[in-house]
Amino acid sequence: MKSKLLAALLLAFSICMYLPTNAHGIQTSNDILDTRNVLGTKYVLTSQIIDDANQVIREPWCSMALIQPQIVVTAAHCFARPNSTATPWYQPSEIFVTSPGIQAESNKTMRRFPVAQVVLPNDYTNIPVDGVTDISQRNDVAFLILKNPLVLKYSIPVAEASEIQSLKKSNGKVTIFGYGLSSPSQNQTTGPDGMPRSTVANVESVGKVPPFAALESETLIADTIQPSKICEGDSGGPWYAKFGGVLKLVAVQSSGKDPICSQVVSGHAIYPFLNQAYAALAAYKSQPSLSDPQQAIPPNAVKLVWKGGCAARLSYLQSEKLEVDISQDQVNWTPILQTRIEPQYMEEDFSSGFCDWSHPMRPYFYANVPNGTYYKFIQDDTPAFPAPWVSQIGLVTKSDKRYNTTG
Repeated sequence: MKSKLLAALLLAFSICMYLPTNAHGIQTSNDILDTRNVLGTKYVLTSQIIDDANQVIREPWCSMALIQPQIVVTAAHCFARPNSTATPWYQPSEIFVTSPGIQAESNKTMRRFPVAQVVLPNDYTNIPVDGVTDISQRNDVAFLILKNPLVLKYSIPVAEASEIQSLKKSNGKVTIFGYGLSSPSQNQTTGPDGMPRSTVANVESVGKVPPFAALESETLIADTIQPSKICEGDSGGPWYAKFGGVLKLVAVQSSGKDPICSQVVSGHAIYPFLNQAYAALAAYKSQPSLSDPQQAIPPNAVKLVWKGGCAARLSYLQSEKLEVDISQDQVNWTPILQTRIEPQYMEEDFSSGFCDWSHPMRPYFYANVPNGTYYKFIQDDTPAFPAPWVSQIGLVTKSDKRYNTTG
């Protein structure tokens, strides 16, 4: 599996023995999960970076897996700034994850889900060490805390230290998933095809050995079954194995021995950092949420949604400049209500599928208004939109759902 995620790092450190795998895919082979065609699988997902500063969208961006409805695990080097110590590369507002198992570059089907926090181990570093030929960083594990549940009631157990040691001792098999390049010859300029793939690898008896920076007890080395290889873009891809008949998440893809695609790869165990992820999620849930519209829905309200056009970024929608106008006369527009939109009403609207994948955001507002009411949204000029931005006119009908009803 290949990726363009860390192409710069690969070029910069091509002399090293173990290289961090980039963000794209693995070649498919028979595997212990019997998921030869893994499109639609629940075992892997990817992400998308929307970098406003450089006006680019990077997709797919690394590989990853869901542990719980709001916890995604991946490789730290995917989201840590190169040549730094536990410093985020992107702000959470620039990171979105996809639904599991989708074709990530299929614009019509893609859905993006916002990230609330990136959790990196405090002592993670990806600064090269003199005399150490391995840049598979110690503690190369990261967690993405999602704003909202991605898959309700989803949970998969994580392998413990004793289970990982038994896997090494028995030279057991793991199945590795990823969104990386599908072959060494795939064009690195255009990147991967956005398809999830899986392959099987045999685990070696030891992980990293001195003087490598990563700890042996928390790392695994595996050899993929030929001709499959792990490629750029597979960074963070999940490793799975069965223990006593129970499928568990073992590690995340960290590095490969060879550039571009490698048969010998290294994964980093997840279990040492789980408590850090659980604590981050608990802290996030305990915060007062401005993004929960359920806190302010009036009785018998209708959800009014921006009609016609969507925004690429939440930052484009500024509450101090955005209002909704409600009228009972579409021709002779006389507003019966004009109100500024508060921040909790400016989120991604994923449920309707109205917005394009690259512009998923539009405002909405809850109001107790009668059927036959017209409404429109108006945003004053902003740096992103130098002229006023007016939505199409919407109409409240009896088919619209009423919220917060009492009987």
